[in-house]
Amino acid sequence: MSRKGRPPKFVNDPNGRPIVGLSYSKSSNRYYATYSKPRKWFAIEFKESLFKFQKYLSKQKEDEAVVEIYVPQTTPTYQKTGEIDWVDIPDEPVVIPAAYEGDITSIPEILLLQKAREIILSDPIAAATKFGIPELSRLDDLPRLEKPLTLKSIFNFYIERRNPSKDETRKAESFFKEFMKSVGVKTIREVTCDMVHDYKDKYWNEYKERGLSYHWLRGRFTKVKTVLNYSKKNGRTNKRELSRVLDWCKCLSVPADDATEQAQPIEREDVHKLFEVANLKMKTIMLFGLNCGYYAKDIHDLKKTMIKHKKGLNYIVFPREKNKHMRVNVLWDETKEALDEYMAKNPNDLDYVFTSQYGTLMDPHDVQRCFGRLRKKAGVLSDVKFNNFRDGAATALFGKVNSDMLKVTIGHRIKGEKSKYISVKPEQVSDCAKYIWQEYFG
Repeated sequence: MSRKGRPPKFVNDPNGRPIVGLSYSKSSNRYYATYSKPRKWFAIEFKESLFKFQKYLSKQKEDEAVVEIYVPQTTPTYQKTGEIDWVDIPDEPVVIPAAYEGDITSIPEILLLQKAREIILSDPIAAATKFGIPELSRLDDLPRLEKPLTLKSIFNFYIERRNPSKDETRKAESFFKEFMKSVGVKTIREVTCDMVHDYKDKYWNEYKERGLSYHWLRGRFTKVKTVLNYSKKNGRTNKRELSRVLDWCKCLSVPADDATEQAQPIEREDVHKLFEVANLKMKTIMLFGLNCGYYAKDIHDLKKTMIKHKKGLNYIVFPREKNKHMRVNVLWDETKEALDEYMAKNPNDLDYVFTSQYGTLMDPHDVQRCFGRLRKKAGVLSDVKFNNFRDGAATALFGKVNSDMLKVTIGHRIKGEKSKYISVKPEQVSDCAKYIWQEYFG
């Protein structure tokens, strides 16, 4: 019994799909017909080889593809028009061309394609005139075709190079997989404008039908654009394809009227109800949520090295992960005391402050779940969320402090280089802590 040989390796077309029957020899640096005996060699250059391969295939078929061409008579016939008064041409009969008479002839399609190819490659500008296709004149500017870039490799590049947090990685993977599943193609080159709009319509309709949060929709759309844009900015290939798709992705936005959700500051009464039944850990977490305007994600990201002391002030310098904006918060005495007690009773070897009951880093969802149980225990309505602490802090400061100080407190960007000086002068935001305290405990 004879051994089976190795399967043939075919070259790929510009979209990454194998061209069955066309192979490449590294030793000869030429393309050839895979199954030909004796071996049929083509050219060194891929495009020329592909054309010759198609011509070769055409000759192998019994019924070669043909093209029908109308061949008119050399001398057209004419017919007279109606009576018209002519002044300048009195001696010649007034005629217009009648329908040409001629024959239909057939020629091999490959010959027609070969001639068209010669005309286009020899002089694209002249070809544009001959064929009546002005776009052909730009062929000289077309870039060399690059190896296709897959959507999966674009995502992997973002994760490996950007190295986002665990939570951001989870979101990026979930949202970008939704995008890849929706468009249904493998490479960025194959993505079309209709695919992007279909993806947008799918999640836009779900957002409207289910009455979901604006952030639910914006988070998905923003993450898709972030992943694609990171590859365009930091990658080395397929820049044109990425730019083209990103231009279509401009439709992935939410109108301003949908973006203006009302802030929902937590009520003073609810704060006291929650603190009355909270254990040490949740009391400390809620103090940070209100004192510093933290999201659950910020509780997760809080590191021991961020907690500082200077000139009688306890404060936190917290560079936000997404934008690296410097965030500074002066701590209340109550917050610092609760923090010290919690850390003394729950020591850990991690860089982070809060851990789960198993000693691992506390996930943002753990914060939400624990708060949900506490809310039920305190008899607080279910529409009160942990993020309402942040809304409460920002609302308490609105109109009372300089706008830059408000932005520094809740982690928004301030223009210029001012933000880098805040971390060395934390006393500038001490009034922010006082106003929030007065709002809820004063």
